[in-house]
Amino acid sequence: MVGEPADDGMEIRRRADQAREAFGAALESYRIQCGAPSVGSLVDNGNVGMSKANLSAIFNGKRLPTIDTTILLVQKMAAHAARHAPDRQAHTAQTRVEVEAWRKHWSEARTLTAAADKEARQARALSGQLAVDIVSAAEVRAGQIRQSLDLELTEKRQQAEAQVNEMAAWAEKVRSDTEAHRIRIIEAARAEVEAGRNRIAGTAEAIEHVRVEIENMQSTARVEAAKIREDAETQALDIVKQAERRAAQLSQDPQAKADFYGAQNRQAAEAAVTELLEAAQAEARRIGEEGARYAAAVRAEVAGIVEEAQGAADCQIADAERIRGEAEAAAAVLGVEAAEEAVQVRAEARRDAAAMRAEAEATLAEARTKADTMVKAAKSESERIHHESAVSAETARADADKIRGDAREEAGRKLEASGRDADKLVAMARSEAVKLRAESETTLATARKQAADVVPRHESWPSS
Repeated sequence: MVGEPADDGMEIRRRADQAREAFGAALESYRIQCGAPSVGSLVDNGNVGMSKANLSAIFNGKRLPTIDTTILLVQKMAAHAARHAPDRQAHTAQTRVEVEAWRKHWSEARTLTAAADKEARQARALSGQLAVDIVSAAEVRAGQIRQSLDLELTEKRQQAEAQVNEMAAWAEKVRSDTEAHRIRIIEAARAEVEAGRNRIAGTAEAIEHVRVEIENMQSTARVEAAKIREDAETQALDIVKQAERRAAQLSQDPQAKADFYGAQNRQAAEAAVTELLEAAQAEARRIGEEGARYAAAVRAEVAGIVEEAQGAADCQIADAERIRGEAEAAAAVLGVEAAEEAVQVRAEARRDAAAMRAEAEATLAEARTKADTMVKAAKSESERIHHESAVSAETARADADKIRGDAREEAGRKLEASGRDADKLVAMARSEAVKLRAESETTLATARKQAADVVPRHESWPSS
C-alpha cells in the first residue's frame, strides 16, 4: 500500500515520456512525409520555441512543444510539402484538417505531461518532507545509538573498575595476611630468642653461683689452711715449750746432754711443724685443684649451654629471617601477580572500551553516512525536480509568452486575412453587382425594345 502512489507516479511519468516520444516521432514522420525539410529551414528566429535546439529536442521526443509552436511547425512543414503539390487548394484544405488532428494529438500528450508535472510537484513536496523526515529519523537514531553506546561504555568501565578494585582488595588482603604471618613468625622468633636469653641469663646466674661457691671454697680452704698453720704453729710452740720445760728439767744435767735433748726436741718440733705445714699446703692445694677443676667443668658446661642457646637462637633467627624472606618474596610475587592481573584487567577493559568506542564510532559514522547519503539523494532529487520544475516553468512561461505572441500574431493575421477576404468579397460583390447591372441594363434594353415593338404608343419608359 505504501508503494502504490510512487508506482502510480512512475507510471504517469512513463506514459508522459512515451506520449512525448510518440508525439516527437509523429512530427518526425510527418516531416519526412512533407519532403523532409531540414531543421534549419523550420527555424523561426522570432519564436523561442522554434530554435534549432528546441526543434531537435521536439523531433527527438525530449520536449513537448506548445500548441502554437506545434501548429506553426505543422504549417511550415505543410507549406514545404505544398510546393510540390499539384492541387494547392486541396492541399490547403487537407492542411486545415491535419492541423485540427495535430491539435487533438497535442491535447492528449499535454494532458499526460500536465499530470506528470503535477506528479513532479507532488513528488518534490513529498521528497522535501521525506528528506526532512529522513534527517530527523537519522538524528534520532544516531542519538539513540550514541546514548546506548555511552550507557554500555559506562557499564563496561564500571565493570572494569569493579574488577580492578576487587583485584586491588584481594592483593591488599594477601599483603595484609602475609604481613600478619610475617609478624607472627617474627614474634615467635623474638619469643624464642628471649627464652634463649632467659636461659642464658639463668646459666649466667648459675655460673655466678658456682663462682661464689668456688670463692667460698677457696676462702674456706684459706681459712682452714690458716687454721692448720695456726694449729701447727701452736703445736710447734707447745712442743718448743715442752722442750724448754724438759730442758729446764734437765738443767741439772750436763750441758751436752741438755744440748742434745734440746736439739733433738727442736728437730722433732721442726719436723712436726714442717709435716703439718706440708699437710696443710697439700690439703689447700687439693682443695684449690678441686675448686679449679669444678670451676673449669662449670665453665665448660656454661660455655656449652651458652653455645647451645646461642646456636638455637641463631637457628631460630635464621629460620625467622628465612620465613620473613619467603613471606616477603611471596608477598612481592602476589603483589606483582596482582599488579600484572590488574594491569591486564585494565588493558582488557581499555581494549574492550576502545573496541566498543570504535564500533560505536563506526556505527555512528555508518548512520551518518547513510543519513548524509539519503539527505544528498533527497537533495539531489529535490534539486533535479526543482530544476525540471524550473525548466518546465521557464518553458511554460516561454510557451505562454509565445502563445500570447502567436495569439496576437494569429489574431492580426486573421484580422488581416479577414480584411483581405472582406475586400475580396466586396470586390467580388461589386464585380457581381456590375455584372448584374450590366445584365439588367441589357435585359432592360431588350425589354424596352420588345415593348417598343409591341406597344409603339408608349414613347416613354421609366429608367432604373
